[in-house]
Amino acid sequence: MGREAVTLAAVGDLRGEVRALLESQDLILRGALRRTFARADIRDPVVDNGALSFVCGNETVRLELGEVMAEAWRQILLRPAPSLREKLGLGPGRRALVTGDCDDPALVEALSGMTTAQRDEAAMVIARIAGAADLDRALGLAEQAGRPLWTIYAKGKGASFGDGAVRERMRAAGWRDTKSCAVSAALTATRYHPPA
Repeated sequence: MGREAVTLAAVGDLRGEVRALLESQDLILRGALRRTFARADIRDPVVDNGALSFVCGNETVRLELGEVMAEAWRQILLRPAPSLREKLGLGPGRRALVTGDCDDPALVEALSGMTTAQRDEAAMVIARIAGAADLDRALGLAEQAGRPLWTIYAKGKGASFGDGAVRERMRAAGWRDTKSCAVSAALTATRYHPPA
């Protein structure tokens, strides 16, 4: 999704210029006001005089986006946020080969009933990556299956084997990253497609 705007914002009595990011799970304000609002907790989005207003928790928020953008963001907020299962592309006829320790509760829920042990039945490979050996194992499995690979790994600068290490190895093997999404507060995911 990833919509973004630099705008004036008001959160309660506080006002300032922010970079507003509307993501699949959160609306994030960075700049003079720093807040993260879970989309699931946002209530009553309305557009008035070019501003998007909503309530989240006990705070009233107003973003001066302009009439067209404010209405577009309101329409997005009115739709349910996609589930992790949907973001990964799992569903009827779209199951995954899975490798690694996939014990994160959000990942367990997304994968429930959506896995297979048969390569010819898999639409993708999903791999929990904790280190280089996990990535090598997952890459080999995805190459054998001839399927896209979702790499799931710890997020943030403190991750011992995170985004930079995964991307460097995958690109060196000729795979290209085509999509990313949050898995949980601790994990993120990036989908890679094999070389053409």
